[in-house]
Amino acid sequence: MVLEQFTASLDIVFLSNLVFILLATFSFIGFLSTNKFFSFIDCTSHYFLVLRTTILLAYMFIFYSIISLFSPITDITVIFFYLFGLILFTINFFKKTLIIDIKWQLLIVCFITLYLLESGFNNDFDYHSHHINLYKSFKFFEFKNNITDGRILYNSGFLILNSGTYLTKIEISLKFLQAFIFSIFIMDVRNYLKIRNSNFISSSVLPLFFLVIVFLTLSKFKNIGTDYIAHIIYLSLILFYLFIYNSNKNYFLSKNFPKLIYITLALLIVLKISMVLCSLICVHYFYLMYKNKSFKNIFSLYIVIPIFLVSIWVFKNLYLSDCFIYPIPKLCFADNKSSIIFESNMISLFAKSVKINYWDESLTSLASMNTFPFWFSSWMSDHFFKILEKFIPCLIIFYFIFYRYIEKKTSKKVIQLIEHQNILFFIWFFSLSIWFLEAPALRFGFSYLTVNIFFLNYLFLKIFNYEFVYYGHTNYLMRVFYSLLSLMTVYQFYRVFT
Repeated sequence: MVLEQFTASLDIVFLSNLVFILLATFSFIGFLSTNKFFSFIDCTSHYFLVLRTTILLAYMFIFYSIISLFSPITDITVIFFYLFGLILFTINFFKKTLIIDIKWQLLIVCFITLYLLESGFNNDFDYHSHHINLYKSFKFFEFKNNITDGRILYNSGFLILNSGTYLTKIEISLKFLQAFIFSIFIMDVRNYLKIRNSNFISSSVLPLFFLVIVFLTLSKFKNIGTDYIAHIIYLSLILFYLFIYNSNKNYFLSKNFPKLIYITLALLIVLKISMVLCSLICVHYFYLMYKNKSFKNIFSLYIVIPIFLVSIWVFKNLYLSDCFIYPIPKLCFADNKSSIIFESNMISLFAKSVKINYWDESLTSLASMNTFPFWFSSWMSDHFFKILEKFIPCLIIFYFIFYRYIEKKTSKKVIQLIEHQNILFFIWFFSLSIWFLEAPALRFGFSYLTVNIFFLNYLFLKIFNYEFVYYGHTNYLMRVFYSLLSLMTVYQFYRVFT
C-alpha cells in the first residue's frame, strides 16, 4: 500500500513537471516567434535560436532588474511572464509563424524532461539558490540585511533570469532555462547543417566540433551551472558571425548586425565577468567594417540598450559590494579592501588547483602562492587532466567524423574561415592566455579553449598541406548529427535508470 502511494505521488510529480516543461517551452517559443522583438535580425538568422534567445534574455534582464527594485520577483510575476508567452504562442500558431514546428517542440520537451530527470545540482547551488531566494523574497534594496553568504556579491546576471522563470512550487522550473538553451543550441547545429553555404568549415565542420565538445562536457545537467550557458552563447555568436559573413555579407556590413553583437556581448558580460574577453571580437569586426568602407554603420542609437543593461548590473554591484566588479580590488571603493583581496586570491588559487585552507593563510602568503612557478604544477596535476579528458575524446570523434573530408591540398586557393582571420585567431589566443594566467579552470574558459583547440587543428592541417574538402550536398553529416543526438539520449536513459 505504501509503495503504491509512493508510486502515485511520484507520477503526479512527474506529470506536473512534464506539463510545466511543455507550457514553458511553448511560452518561450511564443516569444521567439514574435519577430517584432527581433526587428533588427535579418531573415537568414531566423533559423538560429540561441541568439534570438539571447536578445530575449537581455530584455528579460532589464525588465526583471527594474521590477526587483520595487518588488520581489514573485510567482505571480513569473506566471504573467509565461502566460504572455503562451498568448504569443497561440497567435503565432494560428498565423502559422511559429519558429519551430510543433513536432520539434515536442522533441525538445522530451529531451529537456529526460535531461532534467534525477539531474541534481552543481556545487555552487547553495549560494546560487540563496541569491535566487533573495530575489523571490525581497526588494533589491533589502538584500544587504538578508545576505548570509558573501558569494552573493559575485552577482551573476543569470540568477535574476533564473528567478524570473522559477515557480517556487515547481522545483524543476529552477533548472528549465539552462536546459532550454542547451536544447536550442542542439537545434541550431542541425539548422547550420541544413543550410547551404559557400564555406564548408564555418557551416558544417565548426558546428559539429562545438556540438561534440558540448555533449561531452555537459552530459549531465549539474555540470552546466551558470557558467556554461554564457559559453554556449559565445560559441553560438562565433558560429553566427562566421556564417553570416560567408552567406549574407550585406547584412554583416549593415547597421543592424552590430546591434546583435552589442546586446549579445553586453549580456555575456553580466552573465559571467570572465566573458568580458569576448568583446575583443569587436576589434576584428570593426576592422572588417573599416576595410569594407562601412565603418559608420557600427554607430547606432540602439547601443543605449546594451549600455543600460550593463549599467544596471554595475549599479547593483556598487550597491552590494562597493565595487564596479567584485572582487577586483582596483575596481572597489571600500576603505578596507582586505576581504576583497582575500576573495580575489581565493578564487584565482582555486581555479589554479591550489586547494588549501585559505582562511589560515595571510594575504601575503596567498599572493605569493598566486605566482606562476607556485601554482603551475598543481594545475598540471588537476585541471590540465580535466581538460584533456574532455578534448582528447572530442578530437578523436571529430577526426572520425571528418576524415573523409580531409585531403591533400591540390590548389593554391586558400580557404579561410573569414577575411583577415589571423586577427581573429590572435584575439582568441590572447583571450586564452589571459584566462590561463588569471583563472585557468575549465568552467571559466570552456569557450576560449574550444575555439583555440579548433584553431590549432585548423593550423595543423594547413602546416601539413591538408584541407577540408566539400563534396556537395550530402546527408552524411545530418546522419552524424542524429547519431550524436541519439547517443546523448541513450546516455540520459542510462544515467536515469542506473
